[in-house]
Amino acid sequence: MIEQVSGGDRYLLFCDSCGEIEDRGFKTVQEVVIYKKAAGWKSKLRYCSDLVRWEEHCPDCQSRRRRYREEP
Repeated sequence: MIEQVSGGDRYLLFCDSCGEIEDRGFKTVQEVVIYKKAAGWKSKLRYCSDLVRWEEHCPDCQSRRRRYREEP
């Protein structure tokens, strides 16, 4: 998830699977999006009741999911 820090002067990137936090002094949401794409993070649109939100998943969590699926 991308979240604005209180005060509104920067943004954080959180992994919705493991809770990893990327705090790189992002000033805009666009900076976060550029970083996460370059670093291999993936986004997933999640529908929960009447709420729709984007989930963010770090590269480590993605590789763990792939290994889990590949195990017999």
